[in-house]
Amino acid sequence: MKVFLIVRDLYTWPAAMLDVLFTWAEAEPLVIDMVSTSPACLRWLTHDCPAPVLRAERNAGHVGPWALGLVDEYAGPDYYAVTDSDLGLDDVPPDALLVMRDTLAREPDLCKVGLSLAIDDLPADNPDRAAILAVEGRYWPPL
Repeated sequence: MKVFLIVRDLYTWPAAMLDVLFTWAEAEPLVIDMVSTSPACLRWLTHDCPAPVLRAERNAGHVGPWALGLVDEYAGPDYYAVTDSDLGLDDVPPDALLVMRDTLAREPDLCKVGLSLAIDDLPADNPDRAAILAVEGRYWPPL
């Protein structure tokens, strides 16, 4: 299953995510670079990224895989996953993609499923911590 990993100027988080994704039997990660400008990130994308890198011509953000036609081009009619590149996957079961795929196959009224985002242990060094807490906090009891 194709896993589109959206990247913009980060590389330590996506590198850690790829380390996990490459252990999942069904995962075929593709990194979408949304016009990164960070020299360190560009160096990683060019020389060290272990997954294929798709270079966007513009930053299309979280809708990039669809807006840029990459889902149609690379996944076609098959099941696929899209994720931001700043999530910790260490505690996610390695069959998560299969469970989500099977849920969609079993529940034809659903158009998407996803992992729950834990916010009680969000690292302080996450550059988007405040924004994540503001959005995801609605779905969690007060911390």
